[in-house]
Amino acid sequence: MGDHTQYLATLQASGYGTRHINDGMINSGHQITRILMCGGGTKNPYWLRGRHRLRDSMVRSGASLAARPQTKTFDDAKYAVYLQLYHDMLRISASMHAWPKPSPSKPDNPIVPRK
Repeated sequence: MGDHTQYLATLQASGYGTRHINDGMINSGHQITRILMCGGGTKNPYWLRGRHRLRDSMVRSGASLAARPQTKTFDDAKYAVYLQLYHDMLRISASMHAWPKPSPSKPDNPIVPRK
């Protein structure tokens, strides 16, 4: 994977993470009327474009923020994948915590490097 692909993935993960937080707050009864951005990311046109697409893809309380239908559909599909990966990660993490922790005191433990 090239640097540009990793950079895009980082920007998208940040955007979908923000949307996930917003959805959680709305589902808990909060009303979000605006999103404020600050810091160095506000000087980055790619980061800002991602935030605008995030804002445009959210439909809250029956009021659409005028997203282009094709962009909204694509972003919603990618967000659905993000949510699936998020829930998979939680499930996998929980199953790994069920395994016993290796003992670092045993010299034959292959997980602990030998000196």
